[in-house]
Amino acid sequence: GNKIILEEQTLTAGKTFTVMEYGTYTIMYKVTDSAKNFATDKIEFAVYDPVKPTLSFDGEIASEVKVGQKMDLPKYTISDNNPDGVKMYAYIMSPDGTKAKIEGNTVIFTQKGAYVLTFLLTDEHNNATMYRFAVTVK
Repeated sequence: GNKIILEEQTLTAGKTFTVMEYGTYTIMYKVTDSAKNFATDKIEFAVYDPVKPTLSFDGEIASEVKVGQKMDLPKYTISDNNPDGVKMYAYIMSPDGTKAKIEGNTVIFTQKGAYVLTFLLTDEHNNATMYRFAVTVK
């Protein structure tokens, strides 16, 4: 939406303001001389969130398990400059190429081969980080 950065006021040298939110901003200038002639101009700029969300696990994800074994995934912590705006997607890809959403914090490996666990984090400013873990099932 439109945001008013500076309301109408006399412009002075060194005038500053602090941007408090990410987004696109426009500053409009209107200059009037003593004869009431005026000119206008504007400056547009954008402020972006460059911080990608991160994920840290409170334990290890095993790289090798046995068929039928149940793995409890470690607890995790999401970090970001705005953690409330982060979404996490967790998937498992089985050896036959089937992809499924990981529900809860437990994974059961039903066939031999290579599995991939994928955790994707995105924030409201489209920053993303992906974590992948290979698990060999014997």
